[in-house]
Amino acid sequence: MSTDVYADMTKAGLGIWFCIHTMAVRAKTPETKRAYADFVTMICESLRCNTCHGHCSMYLQNTGNVSKFLDLKIEGHEDEELGCAYHSWAFHNAANMHAGKAPHTDFYGWYRSFVGAKGCSECGVKHTPEISSKERAKGRIMFFSN
Repeated sequence: MSTDVYADMTKAGLGIWFCIHTMAVRAKTPETKRAYADFVTMICESLRCNTCHGHCSMYLQNTGNVSKFLDLKIEGHEDEELGCAYHSWAFHNAANMHAGKAPHTDFYGWYRSFVGAKGCSECGVKHTPEISSKERAKGRIMFFSN
């Protein structure tokens, strides 16, 4: 199997950002915040695109050093643990601007849409188990049947 797709950020990037954002919005405890920081560092070190790896490393060493964001308190939301989410949002914006893409200018709009996103796009996989009468009688459930 060719691994070229993993070096092509136009293909791998969306999944990488989804994982980063998912970890970030759930990082609320000291342990999950540290796990987020370690994950972002590991992703950056693992990027197969040398250009992206270089940009990522430079960002994390300078402006976007994760440790600066772990306990970040945002004015008006001091009771919420949003530091890692803010980091992932700012990090993604920096990457988008570097690539000539428009940034998400509203952190809270992005955050609400990301944490509020439920369900699935049209991926084609049936997520509800279908139980045939034969399988029901045997006590088995078939998932992802067509």
